[in-house]
Amino acid sequence: MVTDIAERLNLQMSADREQQKKELRQCKQRVSEIENLYAKLYEDLTRELITEKRFQMLSARYDSEQEELTAKIKELEKSAIADKEQLSSIEQFAEQISGYAGITELNFKIINQLIEKILVSEPVEVDGQKIQRLTIHYKFIGALETLE
Repeated sequence: MVTDIAERLNLQMSADREQQKKELRQCKQRVSEIENLYAKLYEDLTRELITEKRFQMLSARYDSEQEELTAKIKELEKSAIADKEQLSSIEQFAEQISGYAGITELNFKIINQLIEKILVSEPVEVDGQKIQRLTIHYKFIGALETLE
């Protein structure tokens, strides 16, 4: 079951990674196109095919677009690294949890390997009953919240 979940997450992340790779390629290609356009624009200026004013306007537009694309490229590359780290964490989690498939009792070793932290709220009285909120932050998968 755990391996199935890890495989499904991996498939979803693979589809996302492919989309990100495609977008990254497109951004890098457009940056290259802008560099070529800028060179041609400069040639047109030196040949006096366009005015200085027109050159300034177009070069400002190209500069702006190139800055946006460069920022997006950095963001996509950072996201790709984060995805790889998350996938690695999921794989580690699947390996660790598979060893505990038949457990009937928690011990300190299991808790330390699987749980990052447990938060217990102050008791609140609701309809004459004391209720406490318990939030368990599992390593690799995040928080689950229950009421006690």
